[in-house]
Amino acid sequence: MSISDKYLKFTNPTFRDGENVTIRRGVEWCGYTGNFVVRNQAGEMLAEGVVISASAKRFTDVKKREVDLMHDPELNNFFRVINFLEKCYPNFDQHEIVTVIRFKIINWYKQGENSAE
Repeated sequence: MSISDKYLKFTNPTFRDGENVTIRRGVEWCGYTGNFVVRNQAGEMLAEGVVISASAKRFTDVKKREVDLMHDPELNNFFRVINFLEKCYPNFDQHEIVTVIRFKIINWYKQGENSAE
């Protein structure tokens, strides 16, 4: 498996320096640590990241400090995160299991480099 096989797509690929958080429905990423590719919604490869930790929990158990580290500054409170997840995942319920993925961006690709095929 190459690194491009392990990727996360972002609707708004905006990231903070240092540690970031993204929250995904389900447990697919739970327990994973290692490198991954950052893709935009069009599938273009934008950067390489490294997962620091990925833990599953009910959304209601997500901590404020995890929301504070959300990669997208627009998602700066629980209400906005819930609204966003409801748009991404039909029938999302705040009591279901999500995976909180902590990661860092380690390498930005040059524009046009490594585009999705």
